[in-house]
Amino acid sequence: MSVINLIIGGLLLVALVTDLKERKIYNKHLMIGLLLGIVVLVSNSNYEGMISGLKGMFIAFLLLSIPFLMNGIGGGDVKFLMVMGFFIGPWPIVNVIINTYLVGGIIALIILLYKNKLFESLKRMGHLIFASLFHRKILELDSCEENLTMPYMIPISIGSLLYIFRIMEFI
Repeated sequence: MSVINLIIGGLLLVALVTDLKERKIYNKHLMIGLLLGIVVLVSNSNYEGMISGLKGMFIAFLLLSIPFLMNGIGGGDVKFLMVMGFFIGPWPIVNVIINTYLVGGIIALIILLYKNKLFESLKRMGHLIFASLFHRKILELDSCEENLTMPYMIPISIGSLLYIFRIMEFI
C-alpha cells in the first residue's frame, strides 16, 4: 500500500469518526492531510503530480458545488473530497464521487423505506426537479427531519474504499 493510500485511509478514518460523533469534519485535519500530500509529492520531485492534484481538487469542487448550494452535501464533505482529489487526481476523484453518490443513494433509499417516507420524498424531489428545469432556478432542498439525515462521510468512505481497492471504477 502506498504512502498516499495510508494518508487517505487515515483521513477517511478521522473524518468518519468526527462526522459520526459530531456531524463535523474539521479543517485542521484536512489541512494536515493536504500538507502531508504536498510533502510526499515534493519529496518525490513530482511536480506533475502537484498539477494533477490541483486538477483533482478543481474537479471535485465543480462536481460538488451544485449539491452544496442546494444543501444536499455539507461543506466539510466537499472540502474532504477536494483534498482527496488532490491526492488521487482528476479522473480518480470522478470515480470516487460516482461511487459516493451510488452508495449514498442506496443508503438513503434504505432509510426512506425503513421510515416509510419514500413516496413523500419522491414527490418533493419531483417538485425540485420541475422547478429547476422549468423555472431555471436552483432551489434549496427542503430541510428534513434530523432522523432522516446521515453523516455523508459514510457513503464517502465506502465510495472511496470501493475505488482504492479497485472494486468499482467507471472511468
